[in-house]
Amino acid sequence: MGIEATLSSDSKELIIKVSGEFNFGMDKEFRASYIEVVLVDYVIDMRKVQYMDSSALGMLINMRKTLGNDVKISIRNVSAKVKHLLTISRINKKFTIE
Repeated sequence: MGIEATLSSDSKELIIKVSGEFNFGMDKEFRASYIEVVLVDYVIDMRKVQYMDSSALGMLINMRKTLGNDVKISIRNVSAKVKHLLTISRINKKFTIE
């Protein structure tokens, strides 16, 4: 469980797969997954996220602040429960939810 980051086959996207409980315990690992990669497109795959708390929302906001508004950050494969949390917290205004 944790964070796994890989480049897409065409090297245009960094795909960050999050699994398990997305919470503050993943902060350093999550930040390390993208901080030294300079791309235009980032994907956060949440297919295996079982739980997400408010600290994970903060980590997403920090990612946006760090990478800036010129990059595309997509959040994919979210459960209905996680999508609801992202919507009520208005994260969907700063990220593309797929």
